[in-house]
Amino acid sequence: MKKRILKTVKDEGLNIQKLLDAYYNIIKLIKKAPINNCIIIKKEIVEIEKIIKNSNLNTEIKNELDLYVQSFHPKISEWKEKFKRKFGTELEKLIKKIGFELKGNFPLLKTSIYSLEIDFDKSQVVMWYGPKQEKLDFCDLNPETIIQEIKKYNEIITKREFNDDQFLSVLQKAYNISIYRTGKNKGDSIPIMDVLLDYIFLIQNKKYRENPDKTNYYDYNRVLFSYDLYKLKHRNLGNHELNLITATRAFTKHHSDYIWIPSNDKGDGNYISHILFREIKNE
Repeated sequence: MKKRILKTVKDEGLNIQKLLDAYYNIIKLIKKAPINNCIIIKKEIVEIEKIIKNSNLNTEIKNELDLYVQSFHPKISEWKEKFKRKFGTELEKLIKKIGFELKGNFPLLKTSIYSLEIDFDKSQVVMWYGPKQEKLDFCDLNPETIIQEIKKYNEIITKREFNDDQFLSVLQKAYNISIYRTGKNKGDSIPIMDVLLDYIFLIQNKKYRENPDKTNYYDYNRVLFSYDLYKLKHRNLGNHELNLITATRAFTKHHSDYIWIPSNDKGDGNYISHILFREIKNE
């Protein structure tokens, strides 16, 4: 009985200390910069509400504390709206500096071939390739950090060396392997992911073929394949022409059945489910 009472008193003391810590932190953040810190303030308020609910304080004190905490909510909503406007303005300004254009509305913004999924509650941004097609990374809700992420991935995706004939030659080999594997005929359409898997194997270096360890693996994925197909200036190789088959509704149900490919650098694009090499017959 005595141990139980002591534990109850101890737990209540810890709860009150947590409540006081959260309260003083809120006051400090409000004095410092309420607009910039509104998301942290909201988290502290939520924490205080949980402590009040689970505490053993008498009802009158709990009600007074609850009323006091509730008075912050309208202010937080106001600060949050101001923060969104400030964040959007700063981000757009920095986006323009790197030669891109910012479009869309919260929570989804678009710039070039990338999408930015903004989560103000979690104070985080999810960066996507295309219209939420391929997840690239997470980053903090900070305009300068976001710009650095965009620059980093734009360098990785768009600044690689590329040769049309070399790419087409290997792609055609991958297509022919897929044809052989699936028992189809040349000229038939093949699922784009099947061809991609064979293409990835073909571009691996000698080290990987001798020892297929991840340290020897040449990293290539859906995003890079998508951009290479977009970057392709011509689609003829000898007497064959590459054809990209637009995905029907049935093939857009599952992410593994198609790949989004840009049609310009503004974020427009098409969903491609199959590819084929068509023989060009001389008339």
